[in-house]
Amino acid sequence: MEAHNDDSDTIASTLVFTFYRLARHPDHLRKLHKELDGLDSPTDFAALQHAQHLNSVIKETMRLHPAVITGSIRETPPEGAIISGRFVPGRIKICAPRYVIGRRAYSAPIHDHFVREIQTLIADLDIRYSGVML
Repeated sequence: MEAHNDDSDTIASTLVFTFYRLARHPDHLRKLHKELDGLDSPTDFAALQHAQHLNSVIKETMRLHPAVITGSIRETPPEGAIISGRFVPGRIKICAPRYVIGRRAYSAPIHDHFVREIQTLIADLDIRYSGVML
């Protein structure tokens, strides 16, 4: 029986773009190596969940290079809905394209560039630009 993983294409593209971003900026690769070298085991899932630089790199890569470019399509309820302060009539299909949303000015201080610290900034609701781009 052949093993099949429906997520392999999305995982592969995320890894390719992560390696691409890290290859362009070896300073972040060095930080990542240092962080991972400090772990007891590179296969310790719980420790990897708390690896701040690793997780920020992955999240920021996924923001700039979403594996699935468009968002899922939804339909407004029959009575309509208020979306971003505007009334949208009922039974209208709505799509939120992840590629575009990830590059909007409100999603990051420098929205077209890889910013390692952005995940920490957003988590702290602190919109100061850290000056570190990848």
